[in-house]
Amino acid sequence: MYPLTAQYFDAKTKTLHRKLRDFIEDHEEDAESIANNIKSVLERNGLNVKDITSYCADNAPVNFGRHNSVFTKLHAHNQNIARSRCYAHIIHNTAKKFCDVPPIDVENIVTKVYGRFSISGLRRNALMEFVEFVNEDYTELLHHVPTRWSSFAPAIKRLLDNWPALISYFCSIDDCPARIQTILRLKRDGTEEDKVEEVEIWLRFILSSMNVFERSVRVIEGEYVSATEVYDIMYALQNNICTRIEDKYYDIEHTAAMAPLMKQSPQKSVDYLQKWFDFSSDNYVAKLRPLSLSPDFPTFEQLKAAAECLSLSDNDDRLFNDYCAIKQTFEMPDTENVFEKWGQVLRKCSSETLVLSHLMSVILSIPASNASCEGVFSLMAGKWTNVRSRVELELIRAELIVNVNYTSSCLEF
Repeated sequence: MYPLTAQYFDAKTKTLHRKLRDFIEDHEEDAESIANNIKSVLERNGLNVKDITSYCADNAPVNFGRHNSVFTKLHAHNQNIARSRCYAHIIHNTAKKFCDVPPIDVENIVTKVYGRFSISGLRRNALMEFVEFVNEDYTELLHHVPTRWSSFAPAIKRLLDNWPALISYFCSIDDCPARIQTILRLKRDGTEEDKVEEVEIWLRFILSSMNVFERSVRVIEGEYVSATEVYDIMYALQNNICTRIEDKYYDIEHTAAMAPLMKQSPQKSVDYLQKWFDFSSDNYVAKLRPLSLSPDFPTFEQLKAAAECLSLSDNDDRLFNDYCAIKQTFEMPDTENVFEKWGQVLRKCSSETLVLSHLMSVILSIPASNASCEGVFSLMAGKWTNVRSRVELELIRAELIVNVNYTSSCLEF
């Protein structure tokens, strides 16, 4: 099952819209069937493949494989479709590469320690006593879900909040599992070993680093982030990681302690990021960058370059006339929202700037992330619960379409 959503910038109202077009049950989920379902949904809504400006999905081969994928099949019918990968997915995988630096498996530590206490109230009560003994406030350990990108850092933080009590607890029990002793670097007789301090340092190192990645994910998955801002977000992330490596900065409190422990450079994470995101000026999102209206209105050459990379440069004279009309009266809008910026700019000269309005409608219809689709899955989980396990797909589809597409209150509706 998967949702099909549409993002478009209305050239008439100068506003952004995101709509759920359908929620499809597909037992095959191969490139052919997904592409056919997209065509079918478009036809039911009076559209066709040539009306698509971009295709956005996660980075699985079925979506963006070189030879046989949904994108290649759609591209065969429309040569102008832009490839809009899920950049949040790229950031998440870069973070996983970064987590390969420590000689310990941090994700395994978080999962195993949580699992130890999640199934037993008696163990949690015992841990609470140790927390009270070390004069700290107890906070519940959090479950990390590998597919939930933002759950890792909070789970590590909760682990560190209870760290002294946790180590004391595991050292005090006679039946401490061997796997716990191994991952926490505890001696087999239950007493602490100096290496347990290294585990804490590595946990703090990963927590500090994950905050950088998670900030980037939250920004790029923001509701009002446009494709014109993608390049700057990804470049800022790359620059942050490279600067950390170059300056050997790990964590304000533990930089000195980290130096002798750092046997492997995080360079692999940078290599992965550069492999999956093109930082060259040839990348179409690099050409869209000046159209974010930050810090100023783009030059005509920049507008023309953006139009050419999307194969929309068939009338340069009219585009130049539109550019001159807006340039004369341009005032920087007092908002950070790129969609609102262009909405305000185009409303002033909407009757005179048809070519530029069309260009910006195409550019602002390109999603910066796959967040809108992922959000539909979260809504589905809230509606298709164990209590409602026998509900048919048609009802869930109808509820999701109403929930996503209608913003009016019940009274207004």
